[in-house]
Amino acid sequence: MLGRPYIGRRGLIAGLGIVGAGFAAGSRPALATAASVPAPKGPVVLTVSGKIASHNLGDKAAFDMAMLGALPQAGFTTTNPWTPRSTFTGVLLSTLLQTLGSTGKLGYAYALNDYVVEIPLTDLTPDGPLLATKMNGQYMPVAHYGPIFVMYDFAKHPEWLHNDIYARCIWQLDRMVIS
Repeated sequence: MLGRPYIGRRGLIAGLGIVGAGFAAGSRPALATAASVPAPKGPVVLTVSGKIASHNLGDKAAFDMAMLGALPQAGFTTTNPWTPRSTFTGVLLSTLLQTLGSTGKLGYAYALNDYVVEIPLTDLTPDGPLLATKMNGQYMPVAHYGPIFVMYDFAKHPEWLHNDIYARCIWQLDRMVIS
């Protein structure tokens, strides 16, 4: 990338640690810089655009599976209408958007088949939603909800057991637009 310093994996992890520490402390860290998101080296599984400060592909931020795996991981075991009781792991949407320096209020999540849902960013809590990349320790193939399945912790929050939240659990997520 011309005009941008290369920070490498260690720089990315160090920067994410700072962002994660600020988020865990309950404060909103300063907006991330464009250099905090290196270019993906593998196949792109998620593209985020809109109201974000960090970019690595024009006005978008593109992530491969390794980049998502380098972000702080979270997980929980829950039941849901689509799978038996399962353990989901991945990156919290709040962590991803903090990393990108998002200033939006609403996320439009798109599946591989162009199905779209709105996720109000008021949902961004330490408990979810999770951009799950693994179910029961295994990456999810496209044929089984992958590569990314937006999941809420229904076991911890029974108040989320209703159609409005179910509708936000989009599988085969491949892009988001933050507005």
